Amino acid sequence: MDLRYPLLFLLPMLGGTIALSVSSVNKDVLKLFLAFSGAFLFSVTMIDILPSLYQQQGAINIGMFILAGFFFQIVLEYFTKGIEHGHLHSVHRKNRLPLGIILGLCIHSFIEGMPLSNIGILNADQRSNLIYGVALHEAPAAFTLITLLRHNRTTLATTLLVLIPYASMSLLGIYCSNLLYQFSFFTTNTLHLILALVVGTFLHISTTILFENSENHSFSRLKLLAIAIGVGVACMI
Repeated sequence: MDLRYPLLFLLPMLGGTIALSVSSVNKDVLKLFLAFSGAFLFSVTMIDILPSLYQQQGAINIGMFILAGFFFQIVLEYFTKGIEHGHLHSVHRKNRLPLGIILGLCIHSFIEGMPLSNIGILNADQRSNLIYGVALHEAPAAFTLITLLRHNRTTLATTLLVLIPYASMSLLGIYCSNLLYQFSFFTTNTLHLILALVVGTFLHISTTILFENSENHSFSRLKLLAIAIGVGVACMI
């Protein structure tokens, strides 16, 4: 078991807990963290994960699955409204759960977890880097989701009943992936294709964070610094 797996649960829980604790959202700070996490995720994908996909023997149609993942993320965002890259949307019907948003985010997180299993499609360093990338971008997603629920006047008990399962989705994806492989429903080639799908979603999310999150399509000095740090950290590890 990779000792970094708990980060996939702890960082989303931390993001959601912070959202429960603060009285108001500092959107500038959120944007800077998103810029860092988006740059880190994009860099890890391009430097480490994408080249390894194309080097794997038997990993066919990688490009098609990356493309499918990119557009699958667009479909998911029809339900999530872009919460995974920091968009805050209030729901006018108070005390009602935004089930489409919650389900979309859970599907997204679950699929991200599936290629993180220790079956062998990634080496230890690649898996660790990907765990960091997933955990870092799930934290602001959880923060935004819980902020939305607070705006929607959802009770604390219900909010926690949403946050805890959502924070567990990536770990559940890892468990299901291992289970399906153990019972021969999955092969390593299947997991390579799922990883390619996830890479496509990463490319959509990270580029959206980096560009759509900019005011008037311009970059502030702080945002450029956050992006540079994200790229630098990815390169160093």
